[in-house]
Amino acid sequence: MRTYIFRTTGILVLTLLAFPRELPAQEKIEKEVRVVKAYEPTLSGATKIRVSPEADDTLTLRPDFEYTIYPRPLQYRRGVRPIQAARMESDVLPELYGSYLRLGFGSYTTPMGELSISSRRNRNGMLSLYINHMSSQGKVKLDNEQKVFAGYSDTRIDIDGKKIFRNATWKGHAGFDALTRYFYGHSPDTLAEPGKDDIRQRYLLFDAGTEILSTHGDSSRLNYKLGVDYGYTQDLYSNRQHAFRFAGSGFTSFVKGIAGMDLQVDHYRRVPETASGNNTLVSVFPWWMKNTPEYRLQLGLNVTVDHGTSQWWHFYPTAMLQFRVIEKILIPYLGVRGYVKANDLRKVAMENPFIIPGLTVKNSDHNMEFYGGIKGNMGSHVAFTLRASYALVNNAYFFVNDTITELSNQFDVVYDDLEEVNYYGELLFRVADRWDVLLKGNYYQHTTAVEEKAWHRYQYDGTLSVKYNLRDKILVSADLLAYGPRWARSWDPVADPIHLKVYLDMNLGVEYRYTKILSGFVTLNNLAAARYQAWNQYPMQRFFILFGFSYSL
Repeated sequence: MRTYIFRTTGILVLTLLAFPRELPAQEKIEKEVRVVKAYEPTLSGATKIRVSPEADDTLTLRPDFEYTIYPRPLQYRRGVRPIQAARMESDVLPELYGSYLRLGFGSYTTPMGELSISSRRNRNGMLSLYINHMSSQGKVKLDNEQKVFAGYSDTRIDIDGKKIFRNATWKGHAGFDALTRYFYGHSPDTLAEPGKDDIRQRYLLFDAGTEILSTHGDSSRLNYKLGVDYGYTQDLYSNRQHAFRFAGSGFTSFVKGIAGMDLQVDHYRRVPETASGNNTLVSVFPWWMKNTPEYRLQLGLNVTVDHGTSQWWHFYPTAMLQFRVIEKILIPYLGVRGYVKANDLRKVAMENPFIIPGLTVKNSDHNMEFYGGIKGNMGSHVAFTLRASYALVNNAYFFVNDTITELSNQFDVVYDDLEEVNYYGELLFRVADRWDVLLKGNYYQHTTAVEEKAWHRYQYDGTLSVKYNLRDKILVSADLLAYGPRWARSWDPVADPIHLKVYLDMNLGVEYRYTKILSGFVTLNNLAAARYQAWNQYPMQRFFILFGFSYSL
């Protein structure tokens, strides 16, 4: 049977090979295919086996540990090693030179010298000596084109001392001044120029004083300050004045604040004595102040006895309120006060050295002054102050040219009641130790009761001061001073007031430090060579140059 099957299968295979069957052909396909997109091959993702192989270890090992614990206390050595105490390193203090010498010479035949001698750094006190001299022999041109001698001489000697105790500090000082001026501003109508000796004026000034003040840090204790001063003034025409002053103050804690009292006695005696020359002022000022983080309030009453030509009692209520809107950044304040200002011979002569020799001026009664403003800082480099005030002044004095003499080169005073409005602003800009810029100015509004103008009073004044320090090697300073218009009373009673024009004064100073102890300097004043008058008929020197050196000892 098996043989039959094999034989039949072989016959079928041979038959198929011998007689093949013809299959019908497929139809031919002809179509046009347009491809409108680039071919993008794709690759399908592969299916991954997510089963990780596992090792099936049939052998199990169990560790068998053998150990023995011996109970025994831990032995350690306890030792104390001293630790060095912390120390604060003190800042290295800059070296102080005990003295310096400064010498120079300038135009208009102007020698100058300055000497300062001081004790070294000492926590117990100090002692110093200061001497200064500057003089000039130059001439200036008057309005009538006449050149006149306009020299001057200033000499100053000061001795100061201070002794520091545990709870108090003592101070003492003595000084001497010799000032020489010339009445060169005579009338343009003068025919003959007066001689130098005929117009000379000299002031000799001497002053000495002592003061002791407490240095308690606790305000609950009585803090005090006591001082005595003496001043002597004499001019070339034998007019003399003795001035005595006693001043004392004290304060302590009282009723959730601080209460205090200020006392001051001023006595002026003129030689030769005149009815209006002697003058005594006694001022008593009790006050109370409360100081909190938000505000500061001070209230008081100033009682002053003016014993001059007649005896007057003055009562001035005082108050001051200061807010701290932003601590040390924005502080508004306002207040009211009043006082009597003593117009003694020295004060008036230093204000205007061309006064009539021996001139006596009444005291000024600042009856009431209202003031207010804002002060503060803008960052660590900028500080500012804005202030406005309104004052009523009785017996305000104004300088006018004397019409008694032909030269009219001396000044007398006239009195009037004055209303004065003052606006003041100050801006200080400081960058490290390199730049210092100061801008400040005043604007005034004067209203008089009788006089036509507030004679010789500025309408405004301003100062721009710039200082630059280049690595303590080159120091540069520049100043721009601006003074507004003023009015002077004419010696002709029917003439219009004399208008004194606005003037600018530009100054420049440069110092080169060759070493720490030796330097040279040059100073230029009135760079624009402007012609201006400090007082009516008194023109000042024009362009001025001064150069010299300084040496530290």
